[in-house]
Amino acid sequence: VDPQPLASASIAQVHRARLRAPRREVVIKVQHEGVDALMMHDLETVRLLTNALAWLEPDMDFRPLLDAWCREVPKELDFRVEAQNMAEISANLSSGAAVERGNALHVDASLPRVLPDLTSRRLLVMSYEEGARLTDPDSVLESGVDIAGFIESIARAYAKQMFM
Repeated sequence: VDPQPLASASIAQVHRARLRAPRREVVIKVQHEGVDALMMHDLETVRLLTNALAWLEPDMDFRPLLDAWCREVPKELDFRVEAQNMAEISANLSSGAAVERGNALHVDASLPRVLPDLTSRRLLVMSYEEGARLTDPDSVLESGVDIAGFIESIARAYAKQMFM
């Protein structure tokens, strides 16, 4: 595992790694230790504040919104759910690719493949895919990516996920 993270965010960080057998490059997303308990504690704090606000200002009752958020947070903290979502998106985008080449919703995309046997609630392992950071315009230009085509593909992928 490369100790230098490729990226870091509020609940996890991502590292490049190499499997021993079979030898291949992967990316691992590792949840920060204790982040689940911290997030659940924060939600309880927000619930107390939301209840107080609803009591003080009945027109400002955000409890239904908070209830929906509280149902989703545990899913965000379980990388097995993320792995399932990635597999579903990959299947949706690749389904019928040969038939759809002329279709306006055809998306020619290469997505990381999840390694389910190595994935757990706090660890997501997927294939390493070479690319450029979208936040670094110079590296995107240097990669030779057709930016207009890329944006069009993203729009088609989004449309296909929404309408298929």
